[in-house]
Amino acid sequence: MKEIKVDAPLFTFYAYTNNQTTIVCPSCDFKKKIDATPYKGVNRALKVKCICGEVFKCVIEFRKCYRKKVNLSGEHFSEKTRKRGILRVGEISMEGLKFSSLDPHNLKKGDTLEVKFRLDDPDKTEISKRAVVLHVKDLTVAIKFTDKNGWDKQLGFYMMP
Repeated sequence: MKEIKVDAPLFTFYAYTNNQTTIVCPSCDFKKKIDATPYKGVNRALKVKCICGEVFKCVIEFRKCYRKKVNLSGEHFSEKTRKRGILRVGEISMEGLKFSSLDPHNLKKGDTLEVKFRLDDPDKTEISKRAVVLHVKDLTVAIKFTDKNGWDKQLGFYMMP
């Protein structure tokens, strides 16, 4: 059996809303549609063997929105404490983001915030969003946008791969 190289890339496949996904071999481009339900909640890479003999590792992502790794500067403002803080956005999606606060904070799950940051696009587009805190671990905070003004065109364009 062919072994996976230690430095081999990890491939990500996204599950559709019906928990179906298509696995694509990185060697021969063979595609196979599968029911991804049994892999929901699996927090490790899966080992896949293609009909061509290629063996590779992958993960199946069940999130609704694509997440983009970024390094963006900004600020947050807590509606509860009325305090501002400087942040560094590490991941962003159309529904929320994860940031590291560069200042000590007292943010807790359920708190509402306003976040402002600039994209690293050619126009340095400023994004301002209201959000609710979903998770806090030390200085890392995950938030979900609560704005009801529909699709954010600038952010949508930025998120395109």
